[in-house]
Amino acid sequence: MKVMAPFDGTAGLKLVDVGDYVKDGADLVNIEDLAALTVQFALPERYIDRLRSGQAVEVAVDALPAAASRAA
Repeated sequence: MKVMAPFDGTAGLKLVDVGDYVKDGADLVNIEDLAALTVQFALPERYIDRLRSGQAVEVAVDALPAAASRAA
């Protein structure tokens, strides 16, 4: 069986497991738009003087090591 969404995106966390009974219309997986993300992170206080509003940051995640993104 092939499951398709009516829009582009990346499959996120699955909501069912192999062998689960699924009713019509049930959510199977979250479809994520990775074009715009909100990132929340902690920074030690000793670096606070280096941080400025609107400053560009580079974000990398273990799940996508080659897809570092730079944002303002």
